[in-house]
This record gives sequence, C-alpha cells and structure tokens, in this order.
Amino acid sequence: MIRGTEKEDLKGLIIRLKKLGRNAAIWVTAARMLSLPRRRQVIVNIAKVAESVKGEEVALVPGKLLGDGLIESKVRVAAYAWTDTAKTRIEAAGGKVLTIDELVKENPKGTNVRILR
Repeated sequence: MIRGTEKEDLKGLIIRLKKLGRNAAIWVTAARMLSLPRRRQVIVNIAKVAESVKGEEVALVPGKLLGDGLIESKVRVAAYAWTDTAKTRIEAAGGKVLTIDELVKENPKGTNVRILR
C-alpha cells in the first residue's frame, strides 16, 4: 500500500516548507495541512477569504481555492490550487493569486500571512 501523496510537485513543496519551518513556524503548519489525506484536504471559497483577510495580510490556502461567493476587496491569496472562477473574481477585484512557492520567495519569514482553513 502506498502512503502519502503521489503528486511529486506536492511532495517537493511539503519538503521545502518543512525546511523553511526552522525560521518560521507558519510554513510547518502549512506543510502539515498540505499533507493531509484527500478526504480532509483544505478547500476554501473566496467568500471566506473576503471576510477573513484584513488590510495588508496575505491569505494562504494550503489546498484548493474555489470561486463561490463575491469578493470586492483587493486581496492577495496564495494557494496550492485554484479554479479559474476564483482567479478571475479575485483579479477582477484588483487582487492577485500566487502559488505558495511565489509567496515563500517574497516573504520567507511569513509575516502578515493568515492561513485559512
């Protein structure tokens, strides 16, 4: 029986986040959430992003971002995966969608990052 994810890019991301966790615990938490079994993976709608993120914070979704709901504020969201609808709605509001790797390169210490679940 195979344990763990079969997605090689996800395995690599989890390993990189765990290594960065020496300096910022937020990346270890994100790595743990990304390594959850499929039935417990994180799925977040943009409506939750709109109500949870304040000011200059960046929303981190260690899973999939869905496009259900409305968003009117300019937010930055980093996610492992997202739907086309979610990306379109966030960009239409003036926000930006990033990969988790892009967020780590911009902000290795994880300041002003809020993990959504």
